[in-house]
Amino acid sequence: MRRSPLFSSIFAVGLLASLSGCGMLYEWRDEPYIRPVYQGGEATSCAKLASRFARDRVMGARALGLLARDCRQRGEAREANRLARILVDHLKHERDRVVRTAILALALRNAGATTAAVKEALHQHLATSEHAVSAAHTLCALRVEGSWEAVKQAYALTPALTVRYELTEALWLLGDMRAKGLFKELIAQLRASPIRQIHHMPKEVCLTNLQSRLVTLRSCQDLPGSATMRTVGSPAGTSKRVIVQETGTGPMILIFPGRSAAPDDATLGIRETALELARRMDASVALFSWQGMDQARAWLASQATLRRSTREPVRVGLVGHSWGGQAASALARELVAQQGLQVDQIFSLITIDAIQQGYGKAGLKIAAQFGSGEGIFGHRTGWSAFKNAPAPDGERLLRHVNFFQTDSPYLHGNRIATATENHEVWFDGGSELGHGNLDNYLIDVVVEEVRRSARAGTAAPQDAL
Repeated sequence: MRRSPLFSSIFAVGLLASLSGCGMLYEWRDEPYIRPVYQGGEATSCAKLASRFARDRVMGARALGLLARDCRQRGEAREANRLARILVDHLKHERDRVVRTAILALALRNAGATTAAVKEALHQHLATSEHAVSAAHTLCALRVEGSWEAVKQAYALTPALTVRYELTEALWLLGDMRAKGLFKELIAQLRASPIRQIHHMPKEVCLTNLQSRLVTLRSCQDLPGSATMRTVGSPAGTSKRVIVQETGTGPMILIFPGRSAAPDDATLGIRETALELARRMDASVALFSWQGMDQARAWLASQATLRRSTREPVRVGLVGHSWGGQAASALARELVAQQGLQVDQIFSLITIDAIQQGYGKAGLKIAAQFGSGEGIFGHRTGWSAFKNAPAPDGERLLRHVNFFQTDSPYLHGNRIATATENHEVWFDGGSELGHGNLDNYLIDVVVEEVRRSARAGTAAPQDAL
């Protein structure tokens, strides 16, 4: 039977959509791909780095960065610097832009080396229009000496408001109050500009972000923490909670990873975020599976009891990635409504590429996105994104900062109308981020957001202008 041209066209579109979806699978579930490379050690990582395929080289570079991070945390600085040098040497001849972005914005950040070779590589790429944002992000995350001056110069040299917007995010991460003038300048330029959006974000949303960032542009003093990890299995064995630090005083921070990995998986960016918070804050920090809401409530109740015994305010921060974003939002809604557990304040709710929970609901939404051809035509519907978060009221819930990416077709977050800030994460063209990988790129940003929100109080964005 002869098929009609319409049938053939629909079949061709479906086939291309299927192939594009398969190509993005590693972005949906990041850790199954990176974990065996990381566990294989330096030899496996270097072999991937030498692959002819760009995505293999991304995995190899990221695994080397994680191995260097582990060395540095064990006090083996010389070995960490050696691994960082491998990344820098590879960067010199790497031709693929996405691989270069992964090395600059992620692998070198994880390696944590501030040697002369790393500084030279970061400054060199900061001076280029192609990788200025990635280099600026890592310079500021590592607090490299001279970062303020270098990023300020890059800001002055680029006329593109989109690049300037991303560079201010790096300066916010640095926390240098000298950047205040650049924020105000960019706000004025954006208001006067005829552009209607930055990337996929309406200009008005970007202006709101800049005004809010101006309020929280500050440097926070590190408070000593232990960052000692203790894993506890649930009674049913279906999920785990990871107690990173219990202080009995100070804020309580609950973190919910996404669906596909255990909270104590060493390749998870959200796990490293918890460890960084525990190292740099005098706070109780714990990770819970998105299915472990009962454990989260029980832990929160026990920690709240300790604080009430000394008449200390019960203050909570919540962070969630993917399905964990909906879990964090659901707990925030309970606490705001004072359903059961009583807390005095949620100083920060952070959602990272939040997706609607449930295989049925999420599957139907993703199927609809698949049918719309997101992987072919480049548009993003955001139908599977979670959007029903509680609105900050300035008293019980102070801030909600929402991060999302649009690199992965079919599985990505979106703007949440009630959030204090909505950030579309965008490094040098928006590629390589991916749904499963976004928490890795945002480690330092989330840490600073939690720390500054815990300190900031109830300042309103207009107070800084």
